[in-house]
Amino acid sequence: MKLKLLVIVTFITFYSYSQTPIENYESALDSNYSIVSGTIDQTSSGSTSWNFTVTPTGATTQDSVESVAVGSTTEMAFPGTTSVLMTNASVDPPGESKVYIKNETNELSLTGLESSGLSLNYSDNGLLGTFPLETGNGGDNVSGTFSYGGESGAFSGTLTTVVDAYGNLSINDVGTGAFSGEVTRLKIDQSVTLTVGGFPVGNMLQTSFYYYDATNTNLVFRYSKFDITSVVGNQSSELKEVLLSSNLNVSENKISKEDVSLFPNPVQNNLNFKFNNDVIVKSIILTDISGRVVHKSNLNSISVSQFQSGLYIATIRTNKGTLSRQFIKE
Repeated sequence: MKLKLLVIVTFITFYSYSQTPIENYESALDSNYSIVSGTIDQTSSGSTSWNFTVTPTGATTQDSVESVAVGSTTEMAFPGTTSVLMTNASVDPPGESKVYIKNETNELSLTGLESSGLSLNYSDNGLLGTFPLETGNGGDNVSGTFSYGGESGAFSGTLTTVVDAYGNLSINDVGTGAFSGEVTRLKIDQSVTLTVGGFPVGNMLQTSFYYYDATNTNLVFRYSKFDITSVVGNQSSELKEVLLSSNLNVSENKISKEDVSLFPNPVQNNLNFKFNNDVIVKSIILTDISGRVVHKSNLNSISVSQFQSGLYIATIRTNKGTLSRQFIKE
């Protein structure tokens, strides 16, 4: 009994900050954000927690996605592009940024970027990773052509993505209620050198943090910082955004514990799952208490007879979001 109690106490600490794969890179369709100000601490990584106290600036952003057809003007300008992620800001003057994406069997890469007066057209695309994303791209070389401040030339550098942190995020109310829940964070670093005629004329540094709700695909908070230094002028911009609404902010699109049954628990041989009729299972990932993945499938019955005795986590990805449940292997 004492051993079981110790295991359960240990589990409570671990379970509160279990990492959930990131379903999608982009925000949910028609997501609206409040542009906020305030000093926030994002230095922690691994299993952690964040408490962001921010102030709305009164400005907002709205995301939209446009599909790109093969042979279209956009696809010819940015070869391989399958979609464009657009963010429009209600500032004076109005601002718009565009991210051009190639999706090849859920492997996403950047084909173009337009933001802060800088345009990058990638010939060596920037790999973001394969989604659902659990780790990152490990670092990727990028190159292509650029235009900025009346200058145009070539660029080269690196793009690194890493799922670097997970835990509980708390954000104060910025208009539609406070947020507190488990998230997984994606960090993106891009560093490129701009050249004209083979001579360096500037540099661009980008750092972004994206915080994804672990229970659905909502991108609840995002931070981006651009620093451009060049012979035509320097520019630095920082943007913090809190999700106000998306097409997922309705109860029927969220998974709950009542949607999933897991039995028997404790289990010796086969672990079984039962789902409500409107739930479509994408994958079930079993991890031990250290976070090591021991099984991955989409089966409703999984043999665990060869597992060592102890506590495990079942992370269930569905069309309604992601849910984690615990079980004990006897």
